[in-house]
Amino acid sequence: MRARHPGLGALFMSGYSDAELRTRYGLGSEIPIVQKPFTAVELLAAVGEVLAPA
Repeated sequence: MRARHPGLGALFMSGYSDAELRTRYGLGSEIPIVQKPFTAVELLAAVGEVLAPA
């Protein structure tokens, strides 16, 4: 999707560790990941970072 929409924000959510996801699926460090379980405050902060102007 980013090839067609370069400015599109994305946030991955997973119960796996950050390192596991990045290694297994080749996610770069520029891709934000929120780890389960998370609080509403943590989710809001992660979404805010994705939506913040670059």
